Amino acid sequence: MRRLLLISASALAIMPATAQTIDGGGASEILNGVAEWLGQQKLDEKVIKVLPETDNYRVTLSLNEILKLFPKQGLLKGYFTKFDMLVRPMADGTWSVSSDQIPTAYIDPGGIVGNQKINLHTGDENWTGLFDPDLRMFRTISFDVDYLSIGHDDSNYFGRLRAKSAKGELSVRPVKSGGMDFDLLQTFGSLENLSIKKRQKGVGNSMGQKPASPESNPRTAVVAKTILRSGSARADVIGKNIRNREIFELLAFFSTHAVENSLKKTDQFEWGSKLKAALPFWDKLSFTGQYSDVVLETPFGNFATKSVFHRVASDGFSNNSQFDYDIRLQGLDYPTPAFSAESLAFLPTDIELAMEVGGIDLETLITKLATDVTWGDGENRPSHDWKSSPRFNISKGVAHINGAELTLTGEVIFAARAAQREAPKFDSTTTWEMSDFDGVLGRLTEASEREPQLNRIAAFARLAKALGKRLPNGGRQWIVSQRQDGSIVVNDRLAVQAAPIEPQPKLMDEGILVYPQMPR
Repeated sequence: MRRLLLISASALAIMPATAQTIDGGGASEILNGVAEWLGQQKLDEKVIKVLPETDNYRVTLSLNEILKLFPKQGLLKGYFTKFDMLVRPMADGTWSVSSDQIPTAYIDPGGIVGNQKINLHTGDENWTGLFDPDLRMFRTISFDVDYLSIGHDDSNYFGRLRAKSAKGELSVRPVKSGGMDFDLLQTFGSLENLSIKKRQKGVGNSMGQKPASPESNPRTAVVAKTILRSGSARADVIGKNIRNREIFELLAFFSTHAVENSLKKTDQFEWGSKLKAALPFWDKLSFTGQYSDVVLETPFGNFATKSVFHRVASDGFSNNSQFDYDIRLQGLDYPTPAFSAESLAFLPTDIELAMEVGGIDLETLITKLATDVTWGDGENRPSHDWKSSPRFNISKGVAHINGAELTLTGEVIFAARAAQREAPKFDSTTTWEMSDFDGVLGRLTEASEREPQLNRIAAFARLAKALGKRLPNGGRQWIVSQRQDGSIVVNDRLAVQAAPIEPQPKLMDEGILVYPQMPR
């Protein structure tokens, strides 16, 4: 996605051009269009150079020089290599764009997120696309990258993501409402994610240098190191009715006013209007990932799984927003140094979980951001009291353990809050069922005699048997209800008493919280 965002930003630069002939006049029109998009009267050749070349324009773009066009803000800094694109106008007004380069980038977010460095490097890459100026987006993109590396370095962590044989296809379709639908497919030959928690003893890297690995830096003490590896992988991203025009209008406004400490009243109104016009940003946005032969290397040994599937979906920022999350892990394997042979027999080999979170009023939050927050005031954050009741639903939960199947379904409903500082309260009802529970308990009891560490688990399992309801298939069922007062009921039997009611603090006129004394 980072690559596609970079490609899209580059293509936006040529968006205003409409010339159909390859000549100096068409090149000038492209230059004027780029200047207008960047809010400039004229651009130097250091920023962009456009030259006719047979039946194409060769566009050479310098992101470094573009950054210099804006006032110094002490935040985002970076170094980007120049790159060329071949751009050819088509008869229908679209543009055929191709390149065998993706810029190498070294980025220092600076004051945005603290002292850290980010770098992007690719090898043997090429991409082609068809850009639609009316849609302000590519209709199609195809890319092939032999090698990709994204590094991150700060005072506490060092991370590096590497991918080999990355390929992708993007397809975009306009919809009647003025937005767009898109499908993005990416495949990878392999993935590797290195993560190191460190204790920095020296000064960080200077700008323009790759973050050095802590393993090769004597000034850095490695506290913990993990490596996540995957064989072949696939990622699918699907978007429905993306408000691309309104989103680009927001980006353009932010680009123009980002360095201002405050906005004029008319500009503040325009910002709020543009933000609200972009809602709900999209009707549907989902990401699905599939990975094979996944291994997590840790100081405790290697965790592994034959396959991983996960999906995240959102229906946009509305007054009843919903987010879905699914995950499946198959063929789990655990490190023997961390677990005894007796313990391994009672760890899950397969896990599946499907969850939905709904009833979240994000529309009101964004509206408050548009109307109540002063531009450039980092301390002025929108307050939001949840008048709705968000709900958390577990539609499916399955785990295979020691020849038995454990299932889980249920719902958690959060109560509306009268004030932002009020602690969240909820009611929940979950149903747990386990096949052959008595058989698993018998095997667990025998194992605990050989492995004392299993004694506590065996004791908990015996308590669960006493509270559980026997099913016709020989399994056990537990219907667990938890209420806002803290009480817990299992199969209509009170398991945990309600928590004592504590007096709530009173807010005095001076803004001081006064806690009344508890009765003795």
